[in-house]
Amino acid sequence: MRLLNLTFLCFALSSCSSKSQTAQIKQTTIEAIDAIQKLNTSRFISLTGRRSLNEISKTEEMVGLDIISFKQLFESNFGSEIPLFIITETYNSLGQRRVMIPIFNKSKAGVVNSLHLNLLIGPPDFFSLDKLQDMR
Repeated sequence: MRLLNLTFLCFALSSCSSKSQTAQIKQTTIEAIDAIQKLNTSRFISLTGRRSLNEISKTEEMVGLDIISFKQLFESNFGSEIPLFIITETYNSLGQRRVMIPIFNKSKAGVVNSLHLNLLIGPPDFFSLDKLQDMR
């Protein structure tokens, strides 16, 4: 009986941890989308887990241009609405979790065209979940 109680307690604690991690990832994603929609380059850069943009071979101007492009795509497909996003259960080889923001998915004459923004966050053992580690 004690083993059963201990097992249940461990499961309950691990479930709480997962929910709080998912909530942190959700908040980070919402903040990144908000920075894009408001063309707030400095806020978006502050959400990256990098001490310097040189680590990712970018300048502030390059990130600004990326944000302008994303904002235009968001506006043309979502208007002023916050785009829906999916916190996937997909992890890369570094343990970073993928958040997918579908921008559009259209098919014409049997050809499917889709575009989405991937944000990589974590892993929580090495990086804070309130920072983006990469975007593609």
